[in-house]
Amino acid sequence: MRTVFLPLQWETLMFLKPEKPPHSISSYRPIQLTSALYRSLEKILVQRLHLHLDYYNLIPLHQAGFRPNFSINDQLLRLVNTITNHFNTSQPSCLVLFDLEKVFDKVWHAALIHKPRSFRLPATYFRFIFNFITNRLAYISINSCLSHPIFLHCGVLQGSALSPLIYILFDADMPPLPPNYQIFQYADDTAFLACSKTIQNINRTMTDAINSFTSWCCKWGHSINSHKNQAIVFLPPKRRSRVQRNSSLIRLICFKVLSRLVHLMPF
Repeated sequence: MRTVFLPLQWETLMFLKPEKPPHSISSYRPIQLTSALYRSLEKILVQRLHLHLDYYNLIPLHQAGFRPNFSINDQLLRLVNTITNHFNTSQPSCLVLFDLEKVFDKVWHAALIHKPRSFRLPATYFRFIFNFITNRLAYISINSCLSHPIFLHCGVLQGSALSPLIYILFDADMPPLPPNYQIFQYADDTAFLACSKTIQNINRTMTDAINSFTSWCCKWGHSINSHKNQAIVFLPPKRRSRVQRNSSLIRLICFKVLSRLVHLMPF
């Protein structure tokens, strides 16, 4: 740990993603296999980093991914309770779900080296992370023929114990939202919940919040999959039309958030 020496050799295996076409390059996930000693060192560093980050409250509470004593169920319960409370006060709410594409492959190394300085990490930890992400090469192998090596300027090793925490550090500076908003995150799955007295107020402030989040994603190299984004409006019974209130088709509200399927009984 003191020398911050990292082995430069590891083995990469390509795994086909479930239900993906095998002829497409994007259907494969590269997994790096390192030595047992190196993986043990990674796990020790991850534990110490979690202690440091939790002691100084450097990771937002709305981020529950890859953190000890945090679970996706906590986020779902907080989400359902917030929506239920606003239903009881006859206030509408709007939930916006974002899908970020290949976030682990798009972690920008130059920005990642700059960001940990604001977390007051010890010098040894910072040098370890620096050596972990820099001086990485990649090449293409076809029928035992190798291409020229290419230096990688983004992405973290998939299959590593340290990579999820590095991604959380990279995304910890998400811009703040208005007071009547809440953020729900589990790793790269992100959701905004807005609550107000009228739908018009939510629509006006939600546009500014989405523009701010989109600008932040463009600044740090994230891509938003617009085809998978969703927006759901929850209207209390008093604000629904008579047709909606009397319709026998409204039995269950079902939606997918933070990679989990949520069911809400009608109020």
